[in-house]
Amino acid sequence: MEQLRIGMIGVGGRGGLWHNWHRSDGGRSVVVAGADVSAEQLARFWADNGCDPFTTLHYGELVNRRFNRTKITSAPTGTLGRLAN
Repeated sequence: MEQLRIGMIGVGGRGGLWHNWHRSDGGRSVVVAGADVSAEQLARFWADNGCDPFTTLHYGELVNRRFNRTKITSAPTGTLGRLAN
């Protein structure tokens, strides 16, 4: 089975869930890219990932890259409540 290559928009906070999908040991999925508005969160993502992921401060750069299956977006904690009102 082809490995699922995932790009994450938002890698801090709830975006930290990327750890649940990242199987760099040849598992079913691997997170290969991340975008975030925080350079600090991107640096942490890059260091923790261990697979030299593509990182960017501009989500559009990630959206335009090719992935074989999916892109995942995570919203900051306060954003969802504001959008619901």
